[in-house]
Amino acid sequence: MSFRFQTWQRVLALLVVGLIAMGVPAVSGAQDKDADKPEIKPASQPLVIFNVASVDRLIGDVRYLFQASGQAQINEMIDNGLAGANNLKGLQRTKPMGAMLFLAPGLPPTPYLVSYVPVANIEDLIQTIGGGGNTVLRRVEGETDRFELVSQNGNEQQIVLRGGYAFISQDVGNLDQEFLDPAKLTKGLSARHDLAITLRLNTVPDVIKTTLLGTLRAQFNANMQQRDDEEDGPYKLRRNNEENTLEFLELLIAEGDRVTIGINASKENKNAILEVLFEAKASGKWAKALKKIDSRPSYFAPLIDEKAPLSFSLSWKMDKREQENTTDFLRILEPQIASQLEPVAPAVHNLFAALNKTAVTGHADAFFQYKVVPPERMALFGGLKVEEGKQLTTAVRSILSELQRNPEVAEMELDIDSHKGVSFHRLGSRAESVSAANQRIYGGNPSVYLGTGPNVVWFSLGDSGSLDATKTAIDNLAAERAKVGNRQRGAPFQFVFNMAPWIEKLDADRPFTQLVRQAFQGGKDRLQVDVRPSENGMRMQLKVEEGFLKLLGAAIGRGVQEVRRRREERRDAGESPARERRTR
Repeated sequence: MSFRFQTWQRVLALLVVGLIAMGVPAVSGAQDKDADKPEIKPASQPLVIFNVASVDRLIGDVRYLFQASGQAQINEMIDNGLAGANNLKGLQRTKPMGAMLFLAPGLPPTPYLVSYVPVANIEDLIQTIGGGGNTVLRRVEGETDRFELVSQNGNEQQIVLRGGYAFISQDVGNLDQEFLDPAKLTKGLSARHDLAITLRLNTVPDVIKTTLLGTLRAQFNANMQQRDDEEDGPYKLRRNNEENTLEFLELLIAEGDRVTIGINASKENKNAILEVLFEAKASGKWAKALKKIDSRPSYFAPLIDEKAPLSFSLSWKMDKREQENTTDFLRILEPQIASQLEPVAPAVHNLFAALNKTAVTGHADAFFQYKVVPPERMALFGGLKVEEGKQLTTAVRSILSELQRNPEVAEMELDIDSHKGVSFHRLGSRAESVSAANQRIYGGNPSVYLGTGPNVVWFSLGDSGSLDATKTAIDNLAAERAKVGNRQRGAPFQFVFNMAPWIEKLDADRPFTQLVRQAFQGGKDRLQVDVRPSENGMRMQLKVEEGFLKLLGAAIGRGVQEVRRRREERRDAGESPARERRTR
């Protein structure tokens, strides 16, 4: 599978920054400031929306976080802060608020930002904002719905009231337009997420997309040039990666509809969910391809245990683009490996031929998971579904035999065991290279066990117990094999981490370990990542149970206490508050 989650961070950054960079840095209004009666333009569709479902929901989430983690003093600080801010009187605390990024008409487009804040009573809000003395909210002379927000340093924000909302921008010209009702515009976001940001690619005119694509292609073509002293092998791999990323961006801009990132915490469910939703055009080929990513159940489905200390499974139906990207990567990598193993170059070729045939099937199918083995040790084992297993088995044995001759390679034993047609080899580790953490996890110096069979490459990490766990998995899979094809579709990508079994493997002398013990003593220790197809796209969810929220709250509480301690130390040492601020 060529898709990687890290790609999204780069993709989103390139898209947003690219669209903004096509404009000018200064935010300018479209209306003549000297006009007596500025024309009110029709409502525009925002490119980006950052939305808070409501002030009360946000405050409720924060209070829940610190209540669950036993940080009552921080909730007290929050209450005191709200009291000092007149309890936000004047705000409508149950409606959504946030900011919208627009692109003004023109080429290049000019980006501008407008915030939206729900107002219950403007007079109360004037008192709330002006109560601190540093910031003033004042009416614009002669206007009934226009205000200015003036900060202590003299910076001004322009405000217009419409439909129970205050729309805020630096330039008054940006407010000379109708605005869609924020509550209706963000209804879907607010229903699903406490906090969310969405990139609405479907609002970008085609002419701007074409210009953006030209800019991106020029940038990538420049990056694809071979650098001074860059060897051919690494250069070809880097160029292949750049080409794949550019191809993905072109597809995203052409067929992408919107990308949304949101988070929601639930006191009732005792968890929090981070969600990334990608939606493609319903009529496009990409949406149809994404609907099929879970179309084949995993060969290893009977072995996947979500209660294991850690488990990962992948059963991804690749589209044509992903298949070609994978085979291109293997084609570029093969000569680089072969050049390092010239005596067994034919074996390297046979190995890559088998991997290439696996990629051509269009199904990436693999899993691994940890298992607790007595006495209190961990064993990692997993498998990769492959084609041409016999050819691959012979190639792996030849390659390992060649590596065995290298004095720099640690202890290696070939054909140490076999089980139901699977041949196992062992790669030992040098004691000095094993960290203390790995010794605690695996109960000593772990070995890597590699097994090749008719249609699976098996692997494990640990002592001999990990090899036993692998052989047990082979037995269990053989017993359940007939049921695999009839199993219900699972998540094409899933990662599950259960914290409890790992706590005893942490360094007991670290203060963080004590926080972990306290946070998870009541259970609720699961972290789970799922990727599944949505109606016209793909949805990734990261769900954490309450133990992780307790850990986060406790860590923040410890940080707040540390800040207070340092402040008191400086105060006792006679430092002034101004000097204290300068030293931070």
